[in-house]
Parts: sequence; C-alpha cells; structure tokens
Amino acid sequence: MKKIISVFLAFSFSIFGIEINVYKSFLPGEKPKIDISSVPYKSLHLRIYRIADPVQFLKGQTNAHEVKVKAKRRSSGGYAMLASFKENITRAFFESARNYMRESSRVRLRELLGLKPYQFPYEDRYPDRALFKPLSYPLVKEIHIGREENEYWTSSYELSKLAAGFYLLEASQGNHIAFAPFLVSAVVLGVHESPKKALI
Repeated sequence: MKKIISVFLAFSFSIFGIEINVYKSFLPGEKPKIDISSVPYKSLHLRIYRIADPVQFLKGQTNAHEVKVKAKRRSSGGYAMLASFKENITRAFFESARNYMRESSRVRLRELLGLKPYQFPYEDRYPDRALFKPLSYPLVKEIHIGREENEYWTSSYELSKLAAGFYLLEASQGNHIAFAPFLVSAVVLGVHESPKKALI
C-alpha cells in the first residue's frame, strides 16, 4: 500500500531536453555550423537573435557557453492546456511507478486498473509553431525543421551567412528549449594555455 501511495505523491520523472553545441566562431560570409541533440519530436524550431551589446548580455552569466535566458510560453488555449496537464500527470504517474515499484508489482497494478504499458508521446502536439514567444532581441531568422523518424538524435545544421556580430541561437521542441551564443567576426584571438601561463 505504501508503494502505491508513493506513486501518487512522488511525481519525479526523467528529464529529456535539447543540447546545442557550437564549437567555434565564424567568419563573415561563412555559414555557421551547429550540432543539436534532442528528444525525438517530429519538429525543431530555431531562432537566431542579434545581440547588440554582448558585454551587457553576458553580465551575470556563469558560463558563456550555457547562457540562461528566460523564455515565456505562448498561450495554447484552454483545451490544449487541459490536455497537456492530463498528459503530464499520466507521465508522472507511470514514471514514478518505474522508480518506486518492482516490475511484477507494476504489472499487477496495471492489470488491476486495466491500464496499458505507458509510452511517452514523443510526437509534438504543436508541430507547426514554437510554443515559446520570441525574445525581445532583434530576430534575424526563424527556421522550422521537420523530420520523419521518432528517435533520439544528434544532427548538424548549416545556417545562412551572417554579418559580423554576436548572436544567440534558440532551439525548441514542445516544452523544451535551449540557447547558445556564437560569434561571427573577422578578428581571431588565439590562446595557448599551460598550468602556469597563458599566451594570447
């Protein structure tokens, strides 16, 4: 009985998300290349923002390669909100059962309640638009990428040529969103480091 109660109280579940990797700066006229690892949704939404004041933007950031930006969700309407709430509760219930119950106990509980084994609905409920509002920075480009396979994936993308400047890339899928800054500049700074010295 305690195990069943814990299923309802402990809504802890594994976290899926998006990761953006930008490995270098780029020259003006060069097409920036990025790698994105993500959960298996059928769509990916990209936005590129130009940051006019990089110094001000980076103030307070603990890691320039993993910037923290507050993104606001769009309003999806009452029905979509209720559907999302129901899905999240269902997922939390099954994930908690996996964490706190033996497989044999889960099978008996499913049979008792007449439930089928749960599969996370990877397909995006809103494939044609991003669920997050654009940030306040100037939007340079917005890209929607569709895909066919539902599997965890890492893909490389080549963006359009950009003028010199400091940019912020946003990638979102469903409820997940990630940001990564990158630089387009003709100026190159080389740094060689040793345990005691840094040569610039």
